[in-house]
Amino acid sequence: MIIWSGQGRLAGIIFLAAVGILFLFGLDDKRALLFGSILAAPFIWIIGRNLNKPEERFDRKTQQKVIYKNNHSMFGVPVQYWAIIYVVLSFVYFLA
Repeated sequence: MIIWSGQGRLAGIIFLAAVGILFLFGLDDKRALLFGSILAAPFIWIIGRNLNKPEERFDRKTQQKVIYKNNHSMFGVPVQYWAIIYVVLSFVYFLA
């Protein structure tokens, strides 16, 4: 099973790094998860949008412009949407 494509693993790495740093500062598990996801979300969103931005290139063979769509995803979900998923799931876990 393919877990990520392209640079999709960055969504998980950034999230785990943010949560891990807050654990090191002594926050309990629920608060570290919630605040870590809120802290990581903007970075994941910006990186995901930049990675998945379509690129316009010039094809020398056909002498035309070609648009290449990038696919950086984790579990089939594009990287930028993991920011929303992490925040929603962390908020649900925090309230439980």
